[in-house]
Amino acid sequence: MCDYLKIIEKFKNCKEISDLCDEIYNLRWLFQTEQYYSMQEYIENIKNKYLKEALEWNSINSQQPQSLHQAFMNAENFLYAQGVNLIIKKIENYKSFLKPEEISLIENLCSKNNS
Repeated sequence: MCDYLKIIEKFKNCKEISDLCDEIYNLRWLFQTEQYYSMQEYIENIKNKYLKEALEWNSINSQQPQSLHQAFMNAENFLYAQGVNLIIKKIENYKSFLKPEEISLIENLCSKNNS
């Protein structure tokens, strides 16, 4: 499985992408330290911050998470999708910083998110 965070981190010089990476780190930390109530609150804050995008995400991914692990994975995947969208929108020559397989991963995630 690919850790999209490694790809997204390559563009941390962009403030919005750096902030998004921090959100992923925080989400992971809350899950790994089993702070599940705080994690759920954090996920709600993410939904509110990206309200339009979250509504679109939930309409595409209509099956609601049934466990804390699924909620974590759904939120992390949502943040990955936001990171990919930011890279494509903000970094004109993003492909020049990536390996061919990373470009394929980004374009694949972007096409899934936009279908």
